Amino acid sequence: MKLKKVLISIYVSLLILFVISLIVLSILGSKERIGYLSYISLNTEETLNNNSINTNNITNIEEYIFTNNSITNYIYNFRINYYDKVFRNSDIYDVYLNTNSLPDYIKDVKFVSKGSPFGALISSKKIEGNIDNIKYSLKLKFSNLFLYLILFYIFVILVYIFRKSLFNILHYIVFISKKYMKLLLIYFIIYIFILFSLFILGKVSRVGYLSDISLSIEETLNNNFINANNIKNIEEYILTNNSMTNYVYNFRISYYDKVFRNSDIYGVYLNTNSLPDYIKDMKFVNKGSPFGTLISSDKIEGNIDNIKYSLKLKLTFLITILLFFIFALLIRPIILEFVSLIKIRINLKNIYVYILIIFLCFLIMPNIIYILFGSYFDNTNYENRLKANKPILSINNLSKYPNEYEKYFNDYLPFRNELIQLKNIIDFLIFNNILSQSAILGKNKWVFFKEIRYVIQNYIGIYRFSDEELENAKNNLLHFRNELRKKNIDFVFMICPDKTLIYADYMPYYVKRKTMINAAEQFVNYIRKNTDIKIVYPKEELLKYKDTYLLYYKYDYHWNYLGAYIGYSEFMKTVGINVPEIYNRNIILTNMLPFYKDLTSFINLYSFLKKDIEKIYTISGYNNYNIIEGTNVFSQYVLVKPKLNTNVINRKLFVIRDSFSQAMFEYLSSSFSQASYRHIDRYKNSEIIKEYPDIVLFETVDSFLKESLFKVIPNYKIEEINKDLETNSATSNN
Repeated sequence: MKLKKVLISIYVSLLILFVISLIVLSILGSKERIGYLSYISLNTEETLNNNSINTNNITNIEEYIFTNNSITNYIYNFRINYYDKVFRNSDIYDVYLNTNSLPDYIKDVKFVSKGSPFGALISSKKIEGNIDNIKYSLKLKFSNLFLYLILFYIFVILVYIFRKSLFNILHYIVFISKKYMKLLLIYFIIYIFILFSLFILGKVSRVGYLSDISLSIEETLNNNFINANNIKNIEEYILTNNSMTNYVYNFRISYYDKVFRNSDIYGVYLNTNSLPDYIKDMKFVNKGSPFGTLISSDKIEGNIDNIKYSLKLKLTFLITILLFFIFALLIRPIILEFVSLIKIRINLKNIYVYILIIFLCFLIMPNIIYILFGSYFDNTNYENRLKANKPILSINNLSKYPNEYEKYFNDYLPFRNELIQLKNIIDFLIFNNILSQSAILGKNKWVFFKEIRYVIQNYIGIYRFSDEELENAKNNLLHFRNELRKKNIDFVFMICPDKTLIYADYMPYYVKRKTMINAAEQFVNYIRKNTDIKIVYPKEELLKYKDTYLLYYKYDYHWNYLGAYIGYSEFMKTVGINVPEIYNRNIILTNMLPFYKDLTSFINLYSFLKKDIEKIYTISGYNNYNIIEGTNVFSQYVLVKPKLNTNVINRKLFVIRDSFSQAMFEYLSSSFSQASYRHIDRYKNSEIIKEYPDIVLFETVDSFLKESLFKVIPNYKIEEINKDLETNSATSNN
């Protein structure tokens, strides 16, 4: 009975409190406050309908609306925004506009629904920017409030039903609190000290920069009230149109500090006073996020440096730390009880037996688990070698058997990949380093090739040509070109630069360069000076655009589609065809990944870094081809022809290639009347005779240059394609 009386008293008290809260909130909400109308955008369709205008013959609708003096009603979408941080549209309040506070040129206002901040207005003149000093009041959302009340009463009922269990838990917590009062106080002091220290350290103003700045075409057009239906190259139009006043860019905040940055602990907050004057406005994806959009009065190229930011602790982090301390306190007695139980059970005389048993379990159990469930674990070979075979014990190999079996055991150790990956993750995240014979970790977690194909030697400058090698390479290339010329086939030699040479800023600080002139530049300068061979080496063009666009993959050896487009455009110039510069092309997102994160396989981190997704961009409009023969895999032969013969060059192209040409495949295939591709290692002279191309493109990569010139090209014996000419000449002489 007593309990029922207590519960009734609680219910009545809560009901009275609820009614008082309603009255107070209602009074506070009814007070008029000042806000503003924002996100004002022209509703072209409604404006035309309201003015009874037919748009069938109108090309640029928005321009027509703003230049037509006969239009008397402009219809805009908008939303109400607030200066007050508390009293605004929410789950508790609906917002209602005082229409008397609106300017005289606003004829009418309609809202999406009662109490909504979103609506449309009819104006007698054009509106630019926000409409300030509008008045609004708030009314309670009774439906929501009663829902909260019902949920609260359900909560009280559940508490009553499970009161015994809750009482026991509460009793246990009180008991622990009293018993370990000193320990609890120490925990609390540590908790407060950590939070206070992190708070103070975060409040310090630090210098960073805005990076990954990319033009938001759609938002820029909307912000400048431009209809893009009849514009072919939108980005070029935006960047060359002097009437543009607002350029909208996406960006992210980046940091010079290695520790104090946006993380699971901190949210980042920009000091807008440190921004350049040409930045008008800035919005973030959400509070504390490093990602956002800005409105600029100028075009922006590259990063924006010397911006200031501070950090604030995330609520999720505060709660996590608090729960951790509470959990540690609650679990401590259980752990102590368990340890004391073990101490009682274990006799000091046989403690060594238990240690031995535990040690043997660690040795044997992984093998048993792996035998039973090995197929569910990662068994992929991430190393660029074959694993050791299990040796057969015999009298003849007794001396070699232990060493061979050790190699086999190491290669097939249970959980080998998982252990290596764990070790590499720790190295990668904590020590900013990786131990690999094939890859090297650079700044900002960029990964580069190390030992393969002299990549590092080429970057440092010790992979060079001697005078004799330059002369021999020239002769080999001339011979190849001259034999093709006998068939009236044009020849172009293309060298794709290594990632290390383009994004040298991300190479580790301890890898020092001896010279800035690498082997390919040395060779290209020599060939251009001493021959008329057509040679393409797009290093300068790639360096020109590397800060504007990401041209190589972060975790891959290869250039991406944008880097490949620059290489393609330089090749096209060499054969007498000018294609638009990259900044004049329409760049779009794509899901095609010819190569992606191949370097992560060398460090056994592919699955871990799979979450670190890069956006992949390509140039639109290059899909005018059909595969006639073969498969679009760089190691396989493939023959393509255009779907439509418009805007293609009436010449046949034959590409002798490596993996770098894969990202150029769409560009080249859409540009010629026929294109065929053959890997460097699988080329046959008979294919030249069969295809009879107009152009042969030999494509290789920077660090494979010497091997291509001294081993690959001479072994082709290109002179064989002209045997029929020699036979005809001998016959005519006879």
